[in-house]
Amino acid sequence: MKSILIDIKFIISWSQIEFLNKQFSEVIFKNHNGASLPFNSNVFDISYCSNTLHHMPNKTTLINMLENMFKVSKKIIIIEIEDPKIIGGFPRWLNEKWYRGFLKDVGGAYLSKEEFSVIINRLFKEKARIKIFNFKNITGNYMIAEITKEDF
Repeated sequence: MKSILIDIKFIISWSQIEFLNKQFSEVIFKNHNGASLPFNSNVFDISYCSNTLHHMPNKTTLINMLENMFKVSKKIIIIEIEDPKIIGGFPRWLNEKWYRGFLKDVGGAYLSKEEFSVIINRLFKEKARIKIFNFKNITGNYMIAEITKEDF
């Protein structure tokens, strides 16, 4: 059985985490600061991080989080939306009016495709196999990184 660490931003209470852990025994749901994860090296087969990077206060914190995920996992999957200001159109409107305006989302440290690729490659190219993908939908351009440690 694989152990999986999932970053879930919408979980706001420990009771929700307890409920999910009881419902899905093959997945471990946790709520920790990604920049200082309290787990041993390679304890998880996969760590999954979705739309989290742009919520980091700065690139140093973002890099610390990615390095910590790499330490505790054999594979990392990251999904992140490209900066809506670069994309423009509906993604920009959605971000400004809905996420930031109505929902009061504090996310603002967005990356371009180039910045995303540079950060991932600089951090992991000597230590892991890296695959980077992109896809576009109505909400914006998404960047996906699959980072697999070489020794696993």
